[in-house]
Amino acid sequence: MIARIALFAFLSLFGGVFVLAGYQAWKRDVTRHYSPTEAVVVGHEMVIDQTRWIEHQQEAVRVDTRLQLAHQGSAEAVVAGFFKDTDAAWKFMLANPPGKSVSCLVSPLGKEVVWDQFWSSAVVWLTFIGSVFMAFGFWQLVRWPRFQLSDDTKPILFCSVFLIAGMLAASLMWPAAVTHVRATGWDLVPCKSVERRSVSSGKSSTAQFSFRYTYQGKDYLAVKMANAFDEWSCGPKPSACRVNPEVPWRAELSWGWRPGLGIVLFPLPFLAVGIFAFIIPFSSRMQRLIAEARASQPGSQFHIPADRMTDIGGRLFAFVFAGSIVGLFVSVCGEMWIADHEHKWWLTIFLIPFVFAVLFLAKGLVEKVWESWRS
Repeated sequence: MIARIALFAFLSLFGGVFVLAGYQAWKRDVTRHYSPTEAVVVGHEMVIDQTRWIEHQQEAVRVDTRLQLAHQGSAEAVVAGFFKDTDAAWKFMLANPPGKSVSCLVSPLGKEVVWDQFWSSAVVWLTFIGSVFMAFGFWQLVRWPRFQLSDDTKPILFCSVFLIAGMLAASLMWPAAVTHVRATGWDLVPCKSVERRSVSSGKSSTAQFSFRYTYQGKDYLAVKMANAFDEWSCGPKPSACRVNPEVPWRAELSWGWRPGLGIVLFPLPFLAVGIFAFIIPFSSRMQRLIAEARASQPGSQFHIPADRMTDIGGRLFAFVFAGSIVGLFVSVCGEMWIADHEHKWWLTIFLIPFVFAVLFLAKGLVEKVWESWRS
């Protein structure tokens, strides 16, 4: 009980600091005194904010939106929005076309108008994290035995973590890879580098390109957060880009398939573990086998019979799990050969036994599928 009280005091005080920090940030937010009002979008203008461009960790693309305020008749106001690149700015402009009704905040004197946003991200996260700490500390103090996790709940929570992690990684990696490959069919146009800078985020940094190009008689100025392929393909100053004919403001500095795109295999092990483990609690056959295994092995909390891994499902899981991990390193090895890296031979020799192991798993899976189909 003493340990519970100590943990409650620590977590409550620690969480209270976060909640207090969120409250102080909310007090410093001047927009809390602004009045919400309805407005109609009149038009947009996208510009590169040179001041924010020079300062690191600042969004360089600014979109000035002209709004017609409902409560002031025909009065117009300009609201600025900042984005990390041109692509994000154009998506915002397309999502808010002229004539659309939107919400905004007006200062008490009516001299300033800002977008209506539910707090700032810092306030939301500080308050949320602090509240979670305080709630967990209170639960540790008053929990009863009936709040213990059941044997059926533990595997569901376990596999949910892997499934969510895989889905998040896939949502970030797969669309970018698909765009990179599809850009091969876009129109190739020359471009002129305006500026290149390094945007720092903690200990890591990302290159950001600003470049101009002319397409179908119109001049475009684009800002793009570069990926590793952009760095390898165009260097510090891009000279050509691929422009989407349907969306001329969207341009890519690198395109086509290359071995490094094997990074898209990264989410597969997480998805494989999550999906495979998620099926177990809802499969009556697997539940019966697990119950028999627990009866024969007292004290076992979560046991998958070994013979189940020899079926098609088990072989498929093993192939996807191991194959995706090995394939990821093979893609890195391919990029090392393209770049003529000095350690390319070392990684190649290191991967040979793992590649043969994956091929062995693939052979076993094909044989099992063929055997099941024939029978």
